[in-house]
Amino acid sequence: MERDSQSIINMLNGQIQVSQDVCVVLNDVRALGRNFHSCIFSFSRRSTNNVAHVLACKGLVGEGCSFWTESPPTWILDPLFRDRSSA
Repeated sequence: MERDSQSIINMLNGQIQVSQDVCVVLNDVRALGRNFHSCIFSFSRRSTNNVAHVLACKGLVGEGCSFWTESPPTWILDPLFRDRSSA
């Protein structure tokens, strides 16, 4: 699982003390992670994670469902190209 917050990743990995503000949520994330055969929490800069950011924003505003099986929708092409060029 990738996240663009270094402090959250450090808390999830036990490298720094968990803030009381996010303790319950991080405990839930860890519990969900234990349901997978392998689960690694890693940091990814937002500049290399444009697609995830755009998809999360779309989900937050509730713009409905979007399905694609071949070519991605046009609204995701720019973030895809940015991620590819920054990798």
